[in-house]
Amino acid sequence: MKIITKESLDALLIGIKQLLREDRCSFSEEEQALLQDCTEVIEVMLAQKPMWKIDLHDITRIVELIVRVLITYHHHS
Repeated sequence: MKIITKESLDALLIGIKQLLREDRCSFSEEEQALLQDCTEVIEVMLAQKPMWKIDLHDITRIVELIVRVLITYHHHS
Protein backbone atom coordinates (compact mmCIF):
# COMPACT_ATOMS: atom_id res chain seq x y z
CA MET A 1 0.00 0.00 0.00
CA LYS A 2 1.36 3.41 -0.95
CA ILE A 3 1.67 5.94 1.83
CA ILE A 4 0.21 9.36 1.13
CA THR A 5 2.88 11.99 1.52
CA LYS A 6 3.02 15.75 1.19
CA GLU A 7 5.01 15.22 -2.00
CA SER A 8 2.33 12.99 -3.53
CA LEU A 9 -0.38 15.53 -2.69
CA ASP A 10 1.80 18.34 -4.11
CA ALA A 11 2.27 16.31 -7.31
CA LEU A 12 -1.50 15.72 -7.59
CA LEU A 13 -2.15 19.43 -7.07
CA ILE A 14 0.41 20.40 -9.72
CA GLY A 15 -1.05 17.85 -12.15
CA ILE A 16 -4.62 19.08 -11.73
CA LYS A 17 -3.57 22.71 -12.12
CA GLN A 18 -1.63 21.82 -15.25
CA LEU A 19 -4.69 20.04 -16.66
CA LEU A 20 -6.79 23.11 -16.01
CA ARG A 21 -4.26 25.39 -17.75
CA GLU A 22 -3.55 23.21 -20.77
CA ASP A 23 -6.87 21.49 -21.49
CA ARG A 24 -9.29 24.20 -20.51
CA CYS A 25 -11.23 24.01 -23.78
CA SER A 26 -11.82 20.25 -23.56
CA PHE A 27 -13.43 20.43 -20.11
CA SER A 28 -16.98 21.60 -19.53
CA GLU A 29 -17.60 24.37 -17.02
CA GLU A 30 -18.85 21.73 -14.56
CA GLU A 31 -15.67 19.66 -14.97
CA GLN A 32 -13.49 22.74 -14.53
CA ALA A 33 -15.40 23.64 -11.35
CA LEU A 34 -14.99 20.11 -9.95
CA LEU A 35 -11.26 20.14 -10.67
CA GLN A 36 -10.97 23.56 -9.08
CA ASP A 37 -12.84 22.25 -6.02
CA CYS A 38 -10.35 19.39 -5.87
CA THR A 39 -7.38 21.78 -5.90
CA GLU A 40 -8.96 23.79 -3.10
CA VAL A 41 -9.48 20.69 -0.94
CA ILE A 42 -5.84 19.66 -1.46
CA GLU A 43 -4.54 23.16 -0.73
CA VAL A 44 -6.53 23.33 2.52
CA MET A 45 -5.25 19.90 3.54
CA LEU A 46 -1.66 20.88 2.87
CA ALA A 47 -1.99 24.22 4.66
CA GLN A 48 -3.90 23.17 7.76
CA LYS A 49 -2.95 19.63 8.64
CA PRO A 50 0.30 17.89 9.33
CA MET A 51 0.59 14.77 7.17
CA TRP A 52 0.04 12.44 10.10
CA LYS A 53 -3.41 14.02 10.70
CA ILE A 54 -4.77 13.54 7.17
CA ASP A 55 -7.60 11.08 7.51
CA LEU A 56 -9.60 8.89 5.19
CA HIS A 57 -12.33 11.53 4.89
CA ASP A 58 -9.86 14.00 3.34
CA ILE A 59 -8.64 11.47 0.78
CA THR A 60 -12.19 10.28 0.07
CA ARG A 61 -13.23 13.86 -0.73
CA ILE A 62 -10.45 14.22 -3.30
CA VAL A 63 -11.22 10.85 -4.89
CA GLU A 64 -14.93 11.69 -4.98
CA LEU A 65 -14.26 14.92 -6.86
CA ILE A 66 -11.96 13.22 -9.37
CA VAL A 67 -14.53 10.45 -9.97
CA ARG A 68 -17.22 13.08 -10.54
CA VAL A 69 -14.98 14.76 -13.15
CA LEU A 70 -14.47 11.43 -14.93
CA ILE A 71 -18.20 10.62 -14.90
CA THR A 72 -19.09 14.09 -16.17
CA TYR A 73 -16.40 13.90 -18.86
CA HIS A 74 -17.65 10.47 -19.95
CA HIS A 75 -21.22 11.77 -20.32
CA HIS A 76 -20.06 14.71 -22.45
CA SER A 77 -17.89 12.67 -24.82
